[in-house]
Amino acid sequence: LLGGVSYVFSNIEEPGIIAHHQLGKIVFGEFNGLPSERASAFLAACKDADIVVELVPHIRRTLWEKFVFLTALAGTTALTRLPVKFVREVPETRRLWQLQVEELLQLATADDVDLGDDMMQKCVNLLESLAPTNYSSLYQDLANGRRLELDALHGYAVQLGARLGVPTPTLFAVYAGLRPYLLGTPVR
Repeated sequence: LLGGVSYVFSNIEEPGIIAHHQLGKIVFGEFNGLPSERASAFLAACKDADIVVELVPHIRRTLWEKFVFLTALAGTTALTRLPVKFVREVPETRRLWQLQVEELLQLATADDVDLGDDMMQKCVNLLESLAPTNYSSLYQDLANGRRLELDALHGYAVQLGARLGVPTPTLFAVYAGLRPYLLGTPVR
């Protein structure tokens, strides 16, 4: 099994119609960090198909980098039901995002993943680079009454925090606020 991350902002407009908004890249690698024939073959196949792709030696770090940013942004846009513009411009909403990033960075450290001292700044830079009208896929699913990937994001982070002894109060608050929608719009 290769580890991989896709970077794309898109949403399902209707069955069979995907709207691509921003980014579009696959980053992948072997979990042991060593070169392999299958990784080289996949890299070549992607390049032949004009897919933007990168083979990295530290895929676990790459997975954590995306998990940190995605979880914080997803939780914030879904909980507020507002796009990136408001995450950037409303101080309290930005603080909600920042607290999630801080807790996730603590989890990565406790999980023996070194994201570097500049990871918070990388998250800020990425947040600033996004189109102001972008929402996360978590928000898109929430708005359309679909099942949420909440357990794979905030739920996983909260469980990992409990297992590693890392407090996750903000991540838990976001999880608790969205949990009633886990299976779609709750029936009242």
